[in-house]
Amino acid sequence: LFENSNEHNVIIEVGEAPFNKTYKTHSVILCYRCPFLYRELQRISCNKGEIKFISKKHIPIKAFDSII
Repeated sequence: LFENSNEHNVIIEVGEAPFNKTYKTHSVILCYRCPFLYRELQRISCNKGEIKFISKKHIPIKAFDSII
């Protein structure tokens, strides 16, 4: 699930533009890897395409890569 983003249901944007990065991920993987993101996913709702969007501009890309 983590390697293949075809069936993703979460989009996470990390870092400040123009040095930001977008991750297409699966909520199941995020919930098990990071309790912080699990809580975040619980409080936000899906858009019309059943996708949840999270923006974390204050988290450096390298730090987020180690979480993921």
